[in-house]
Parts: sequence; structure tokens; C-alpha cells
Amino acid sequence: MRPGARSVLAASVVAVLAAGFTPQPAIAAERANPLLAMRAVADDPLPEATLDEKYKAALLVGAGDDFTLQALLDCDFVHEIAVHAGAGPEMRKAAQEAFNAGTVSGGDTSNCTAFIREGIFAANLRDQANEQYERAERDARQAAAAVIGLAVTPALLAMDNYDFVAQVMSFAEPGTLVYEGADAAITSNDADKLRAYITAGIFEAHRQDVIDAIERDKEKTEAEKAAALWKATKARALAVLGVVATEEMLVLDDTNFVYLISTKAVDGSEIEAAATEALSSFDQAKRKTFIETGIYEANQRDIAKALQKQAEENRAAARQIQAKAENSLVHPALVAAAKAALAGSDADVSRFLRDGQYAAVTQTLRTVDVGRTGWYLRGSSAQVSLAYQGATAGAALTDATWKVVPGLGDAACHSLESTVSPGYYLREAAYFVKLAANDGSDAFKTSATWCASAGKAGSNVSLESKSKPGRFLRHWGTELWTSANTTSYDFDLGCGFDSNATWKFDNPSAPALTDPGTGDLCGDLTSVKYAGEVLADSHDSALRFFEYADLEKQLVDAWRYNIPPITGMTIPGEVAGGELDGVKGDKCVANPTCVVQKSVLMDDFAAIERSTGKLYLYPNLGKVGANPRKEIGASGWNGMRDLMIGKFCVSATAANGNLVAVERSTGKLWCYTLNTSTFTMTRKEIGTGWGGYDRLTAGDFGVGDANAHDILTVERSTGALWLYPAKVNGGFGTRIQVNANFSAYVNLVAGNFNGAGTDDLIAFDKAGHKYFWPGTGGGKFGTRVQLS
Repeated sequence: MRPGARSVLAASVVAVLAAGFTPQPAIAAERANPLLAMRAVADDPLPEATLDEKYKAALLVGAGDDFTLQALLDCDFVHEIAVHAGAGPEMRKAAQEAFNAGTVSGGDTSNCTAFIREGIFAANLRDQANEQYERAERDARQAAAAVIGLAVTPALLAMDNYDFVAQVMSFAEPGTLVYEGADAAITSNDADKLRAYITAGIFEAHRQDVIDAIERDKEKTEAEKAAALWKATKARALAVLGVVATEEMLVLDDTNFVYLISTKAVDGSEIEAAATEALSSFDQAKRKTFIETGIYEANQRDIAKALQKQAEENRAAARQIQAKAENSLVHPALVAAAKAALAGSDADVSRFLRDGQYAAVTQTLRTVDVGRTGWYLRGSSAQVSLAYQGATAGAALTDATWKVVPGLGDAACHSLESTVSPGYYLREAAYFVKLAANDGSDAFKTSATWCASAGKAGSNVSLESKSKPGRFLRHWGTELWTSANTTSYDFDLGCGFDSNATWKFDNPSAPALTDPGTGDLCGDLTSVKYAGEVLADSHDSALRFFEYADLEKQLVDAWRYNIPPITGMTIPGEVAGGELDGVKGDKCVANPTCVVQKSVLMDDFAAIERSTGKLYLYPNLGKVGANPRKEIGASGWNGMRDLMIGKFCVSATAANGNLVAVERSTGKLWCYTLNTSTFTMTRKEIGTGWGGYDRLTAGDFGVGDANAHDILTVERSTGALWLYPAKVNGGFGTRIQVNANFSAYVNLVAGNFNGAGTDDLIAFDKAGHKYFWPGTGGGKFGTRVQLS
């Protein structure tokens, strides 16, 4: 590991693997199956820049043939760039900042690597823009120095206007108008006044100082004074071109002097044209007028034309940036900055091009789901990226800001670089999306590239994966995936797909919203007895219950939040409800509809915690007060799906049930039996080939063994709905097709909702509509009724 790198805390991984009982095949599968690979955090520095990357960076400072430089370690290379004579001010500044961040106080060397790969090129562009602006400023300073005879040196021309005028003041004689004008400009410390003094004020002040000095010379005759004044006038005229006049130039007659000016003027300039016009006249007075005033008037026209041309070019460039940003769909801050500059002065546009456009590429990405609009795409070196609830209003969303840059794998698309961890990008890896360090490989660059299109929700933006065409960045619960509106994987399910795969790019200074979301019923659903039949939804940041009332009468829109959420589960995943521990309840929760008596078994509730992979049990939901959760699975449960509680591998007379789940990597169906004394579980395989099925739900549909639970599930390849009759102590009978095409429905939940003898079915379509099928026995169902 190179200097500055932070080691992975392997001990913590060992501790996780050693903690308690876990479904061992699921853990092994997580290692083998990229879909279930452990979510490694972005905690290691970027790999060293390659020789080719250092060569390209070295070319910018004219060191392409300096192989000694290119052989240095990244931070040593960056330090040499910071002091290299060929580096511009912006490049030196950026290099120094990267070097400091990579080496000082345990810094991360990734900052140096990121500078070599990208930062140096952005800094070079800023230097080029600043150089264009400074060139005009240097020309004006050169002319000002020439008129008073101040030696023109590179150091003098490199000064800013304030320091230059201070140098003029030091050179000038106190009491002269040149001195007083410089003093007034410096005292004002106003950029416009400093520039006006350099471009015009110093010329007029010097002219008057010369006149005053000649008039005070008592030893000169009037003819000598007139000759001296005329030489001074010629010297000032040449100074307009930045030329310091010599005696040989000043003794030229007016015609030859004007000709000298015409040869030194820029081809096609107003000065050249005015000089040529004066030379073409037989009137000597016109040449005299040109030397006295004409050259200044022509110079002002040249300045005005240059400024106008530059302003027009700047505005065209700003409009082009605005249009490109609008077409990109991902740069609203850059669009706003360009519009503001174009609505302002020419100076505002110039500042935008020199600096503003580079500062306006940082954005936040916010979800657009109704009831979940305060959730942001977040990520830092300490965690993978998540769509997570915003912080307190007004608080800075440091880890939710992303630098939107041209796509690493396709410049026509985009890459999202973390602002808190430079060099770390949002990338796809086996469909899962996380924050990872750029290793410079083509595979990484492609996986970290996202192509923008109009939002699938009807507005805003959707981001298509470059490495997985046809798949889009989607938040599924609180995780991020590359998803398609299919049934290939559970994170592809269509319920809420369009809004889940749509993002709003926001100004990073906008305060975080605090809406935690109310859930959209697209999460994992289950049925539990809790003072009647209810459904539980895990799509939110807490486990919430939603009671459906009066299903016997098949009423529409009867959902209500009359049952409080279960808290303590930070990121809930799969859930299951039913009788698992065989314990009878002693009293109902205080509720007007509570009819459960104390001798009745009370349903339990199980849920996987996404962030840890642990499985928790909330026993006896009908009891008064809190139901302390119990950990019944230490880790690895993110590798399981379609949790169900029912009787699958116990005797028909047993009071308790089992927990059943599909192992993602193998497609095996496992049945877990709970030891209520130790709250540990043993498991038994009761089926294979379940990887081709999803949306499993369990119930008594009147076809399997008595007191055993059947399974309804959708076959992924055909969309058919199948019923698997259960057998006591495990296994299933011959499957029965219930519906030839059930692919339109994304969530299934079974339960005895209408009070009849067999269980019913509720399902949700991709638009979020809810439907009810009454169970009629024998694995059959009555006519579908739309509930909402």
C-alpha cells in the first residue's frame, strides 16, 4: 500500500462473519455472486496515475520529455508541477492545494492522483482564459510605462493594475500630475478608476507635466521650449504603441515620424488607417494634428472595437455554454449562472467565462417521488451512495453535492464526482450503484458514465447507464441500482419505476428538505393480524402499518394510518408477517376496532435491516406497549428475498410457524424454524429452482395439506401466476396455474381479508392501483375488484 493510503478494516469484516448464526449459503453466495457482493466503501486511495497520464499532464508545462519527472510518485509529481516555470498561476494554485490535501496531516494521496488525471487540465483552461484577459491589460500597462519612460520588464507587466500604478507612483516625481493621479487611483482602490488611469489618465497627466516643466525652464528660449514640447508630444504618440521613443525617432520630421507610426501600428488598426490618411494628404497640418490628437482618437476607436469584438465573442461563448448546459439536462446551476451573466454587463460575462463557469458545475440530485421529495443522492468516502433523507433545513448537504463532469467513458454523457472525495465517482457494478475510486481503466470509465434523457416521470432527468444500456439510475428503497422496467430482478419491478428513475438536479446551495416520505406502497408487503387484517409496508425509513378496513364490503380508498410505525429499523428491507413464535397475546392494543382476545395467538413481524443484513423479529404485535425487537439473524440476510411466515416445515398441530425465504444466489427455498428460548434458527431446504420466480406470497388457498400454507408466485419468464400447494413438514404438490399473465402486478399479498374461509389476494399494478381477488377455495379466486 503506497504512502498515505488508508487500510481496509479487515478485522471488522471478520467480526461480522463471526457474529452469531447466519444463513451460511447466503454469505458464500454474496462472495460469488456480483449482485450480492459486499458493498465495499470508498475507503482506499485512488491507484497511482499511469505513466501515460503523467506524460499528458507534463505536456501542459512543456515537460513531455522529462521522464525523471514522470517517474515520480503522484504527490511528488504534483509538487514539481506547483513550482514548475511552465505552469500558470491557476495550475500552480491547484497543484499546491492538491499536494497539501494529499500530504499534510495524514492527507489522502488520491487528491494528487485526481489532479494529474483531471485537475491539471481544468486549471490549464482557467489559465488560458485568464491569459486572454491579461494580454489586453499588459498592453495597456506597457503603453503607460513607455509614456513616462519607466523601464518595461516582464515583472512589471505581470503586476496587477493596483501594483502597477503603485510602481508608477514610486517612479514619478512627487508633486507631478502623474504622481497625484496615481495616488488618487490607488486611494480609490477601484478597478475601473485604476484601469482608466492606465489607459488615458497617465497620458494626459504626463502631457501637462511636460508642458509645466518646459514652461518653468527659464534658460530656454521660446523656440527651444516649442521644440521640446513637440518632442514630448511625439514621445507620447509613440507610447500609445508601447514604444519608448529614442532621440533618433524624435528628430524625424513629421512626415517620417507619422510613417514610423504606421509601420509599428497593427495591420488593419484604426491607428494605421489614420496614419495612412494623414500621410496621403498634402496638408502638413493633418500630420501635426494626427501626432497631437489623432493617434489618441484612433487608439480609442481600436480599443472600443476590440472591446466590442471581445464582448460579442464572450457573449456568443456564454450563450453556447448556456445552450449546451440546457441540452445536457444536468446543469441547471450552470444555466442559471450563464443567464445571470448575459443579463449583466460585459464585465459580468467576462468574469463568468474566466471563473464562473467552472464554479457552477456542482449539483445535488433529488428524488421526485410524491411524499419523498426531501431525499438526496448522497455519498462520501465513508459510505456507499444512497438516496437518503435530507438534513435539517438550511444545513449544508456536503456529501450530497456532486461535480457533474463530461463522461469518463463518453464525453457526450456525464460522470458524477463526489465533492467530498475527489476522484471517487458514482459507478455501476453488477447492477448495484456505489461510490468508487477511479482506477483509470476503461471498464471503470464506462461504468461511471451516465447519459441524460428527459425524465421518465414526465419532467426532470433520467440517467441511463453507459455500461448497462437500457438501464437507468434508480433508487429502490434507499439503495441505488441500474434498473429497467422489467421483472428480471426484484429491483426492476415496475411499481414506481418512472418516478424512482427520475432525478431533479438542484443548486447545491438550496436547503435540504425534511420530508421523510410517507411511503408509496411499492415496498415489500405482508399481512399480519393486528386488531384485524392489515398490510405492512417497508418502503419507508421506518416500518409502517397500513390498515385496510371493510374489505368485506369491498370499499375503495379505505387505507388509513391508524396504527403507529415501528421505529428502530434504520433501512428496512424485506418483511414478513405471521405467527412464528407460537405465543398467545395477553391484551389488544388500545384501538376502537380491537376484537382480539387474550387467548388468541398474536402475529409476529420479521424484517431485514438493509444496512447490516441482520434479521429482526418483532413478536406479538397485539400486545400493549412496545414490542422489543429480537435479532434472529446476525448477518447475510441481504442475500435472501421474498420472506414469508407460515407453516411450511412443521407439523399440522404445531402452534408456531416457520420463516421461508429464497436464496438469491442459488434459487433455493429455505425453511427456518425458530427456537423461542434462544431466538436462533435452524433451516431446511424445501425447494430448488425458485430463482425463476418472484413476488412470492403465502396463504391458505384450500388446496394443500390442512394447516400448511400454499405459495402464490409469478414466473419471471412467462408472467404466469402459479399456486404451489403446501405439504406438512415441507415440500409442495403439483403446481396449479391461476393466471396466464400476471406480469402487470408488482406486489402480491395474501390474507383472510373478507372473513371467508380461505385467504384472499391483493395486488398492485405498476401505476400503484390496488386490486382485490376474493379466495373461493380450491386454489381459485373470484372476480377482481379495483380498490383504488
